[in-house]
Amino acid sequence: MAIDFGRMARGVATGYLSAKIANTEANDRLKEDILRKTGENFYNNTLPEFQKKETNRRDTYNKLKSRFNPEIAEYMDQSGFITGAATDYDDIITMLSENNNFNEAKLKAYLEAKQAGTYGERAEKRFKSIQDQENFIMNNMTKNGFGTNTIKNQLGLGLTKEEPMKAEAPAMEGEMPAAPAPTTTTDTTTTKLPTFEEIFGDTTKSAVDAFISLSAEDKTRIIDDADREFKNLFINPVSGSLQNIPEGYRNDYDKLSDEEKKQKSFFVYVKDRHFQEQFLPKMYGITYEPKAVMDARNAINYQRSIGNDEGVSEAKNILRSLGYDPADYNL
Repeated sequence: MAIDFGRMARGVATGYLSAKIANTEANDRLKEDILRKTGENFYNNTLPEFQKKETNRRDTYNKLKSRFNPEIAEYMDQSGFITGAATDYDDIITMLSENNNFNEAKLKAYLEAKQAGTYGERAEKRFKSIQDQENFIMNNMTKNGFGTNTIKNQLGLGLTKEEPMKAEAPAMEGEMPAAPAPTTTTDTTTTKLPTFEEIFGDTTKSAVDAFISLSAEDKTRIIDDADREFKNLFINPVSGSLQNIPEGYRNDYDKLSDEEKKQKSFFVYVKDRHFQEQFLPKMYGITYEPKAVMDARNAINYQRSIGNDEGVSEAKNILRSLGYDPADYNL
């Protein structure tokens, strides 16, 4: 019997085409699912959380303005003490120890040199950023065949008369105007800004100079604050991955031993470095460990690296003479 090669070829081609169509449809469904989930995460989590924090920011700013004055409210917002957490106002009051005494001249000098605009202008920038995210998500969905009404239905926004949730900056009433630009020719980029202590004096900042020496309650509160800042700075709100990693962190992590990398992931490494090197000194004026312990740790690590056991013992003895037990710090 003769073989119909033409019919065989047509069968192979038809099978290939069917498989390709099925694969394309599967990829399209996968892409639609990813886009839909991205949209759901934005509208159900990212945007509501953003709006909640903006409401907290505005409320804290207004309360500080009423309790103290607009200049102190501006300072706290510009300096990052107003983060959008529900506890911001109470934390700031505790930090200031309800102290109404401050150096007005230095506070005004700080605000004039900083030139950070008004609260409303800063809020507009934050809302512009979230609106850009919203537009990016919506544009991607419409480009991939989602109609506007379909998007709203699938994301649970509904089609009621009520306006769906969206990113809009709230209007601020009686807001403090931006500080006037300096009238002198002073180069403000090299001008040293007044410090927190110079403006407000020694408030409730603990005499303890190290995080590790604080009470468990204070540690928990500080860690919670640090977690919020870390999330805002380094976590992508859409993907949940790390972003804006400081230069050099990756190279420094790669230099760690395999054993050290097993004990600490890159995520934890970035979080620890930010906490110890940036957050604690900037927000609380303290170090992670007492400076004497940090100096001793560096000395001990160096002496160990060159195999000098006597040097290690000497560094520990010096630390003991200063009132610190090396065992308390795993040295």
